[in-house]
Amino acid sequence: MSKQKYRMLFSSKRRRKPGPKGPSAKLVYAIVEMKQRNPNWGCPRIARQITLAFGVVIDKDAVRRIVASETTSAFKINKIRLGFDTLFH
Repeated sequence: MSKQKYRMLFSSKRRRKPGPKGPSAKLVYAIVEMKQRNPNWGCPRIARQITLAFGVVIDKDAVRRIVASETTSAFKINKIRLGFDTLFH
């Protein structure tokens, strides 16, 4: 028992947490870009527009979490460097 315990604790393999992994970086970029271009739009409207434009069903609460976390750290947007028109191709 103790050998297995130490093998798991000190092995080089990192185990990922179970559960959903969240939206992709491209989807996050599209949501943040849409919010920046249309600041008067709320989260429900952005969720509907993403569903209509890309066919990706996303909940308004997920959009709210993305907008809240990504607008405070705007430097992450520059890391992706994708064009808005070339998403999901």
